[in-house]
Amino acid sequence: MFDDRDMKIAGDKPSRMIGRNSQTDSLSPAELAMQRELLDRAGLLGAALAGTVCDMQEEFELVGEDMSDAIVQRRLLRCFAVPFALDKYAVNALISRTALNAFYNTLKRLDVAFYDDLNNNGAFSFYFLAGRSTGDAVRRIGQTFAMLCSHDGDPVFQELGETLFCRYVALVRAQIDEYRLLRDENK
Repeated sequence: MFDDRDMKIAGDKPSRMIGRNSQTDSLSPAELAMQRELLDRAGLLGAALAGTVCDMQEEFELVGEDMSDAIVQRRLLRCFAVPFALDKYAVNALISRTALNAFYNTLKRLDVAFYDDLNNNGAFSFYFLAGRSTGDAVRRIGQTFAMLCSHDGDPVFQELGETLFCRYVALVRAQIDEYRLLRDENK
């Protein structure tokens, strides 16, 4: 049988009690202003990252190869590097999420067709799975790039995918640092 002695009765206004225990109540006005400023910078970072993704026009050529798949995958890989690097290098999860939301919103505004492709393309899910796999994520992402370029198992395309991914992550990390949102252990 149950014993009611361990039950607690909520007050008349339990939502007020919960609200009083929020983390922001313990922050000073200066700390709140600093948090707002960090979130503002995160939004600016996300918008800048979207602009960078849209503006990058790097070209590569493999002699005798049709690169149409690789061009699409390169752009998708560039987009995947954004959440990957934000998660790894941003000062905290809230900053990462804020920047990522701004990234997607700005990307949608700058290039709605690509944004729709990104959301409707299953390739992005493959990159996420590869990035979360145990072991060497960069190698797995390179393999995924090769597979999605219709060159599964091709070491040249795997290396190309790894190189591009590392370059993109480094660019995102540099922008995170530029906005002074880099996690301390990554400085």
